[in-house]
Amino acid sequence: MEGTNSELAVLIGRLDGKVDMVLANQAGTNARFDKQDERFDRHDERITVLENHKAEQTGGVTVLTRALTLIASLSAVVMSALTYFKGTH
Repeated sequence: MEGTNSELAVLIGRLDGKVDMVLANQAGTNARFDKQDERFDRHDERITVLENHKAEQTGGVTVLTRALTLIASLSAVVMSALTYFKGTH
């Protein structure tokens, strides 16, 4: 019976060691996942900043395009008026 108890103690010790190894591996895996989550968060912040800049630039281009269209329309009106007045005098 002493041999059986000794074998059982060895098996329990080996099992305990394997559980410790699994827990240590899991801790390492969790640390890697935490680092990946941090990287994803930083990328998300960068993407948000880039999207905001893109929206600002698109808005600026839209305003500029509308201003140029207005200037072109006013130029056409002025040219039409000049042509009309030249023809009447």
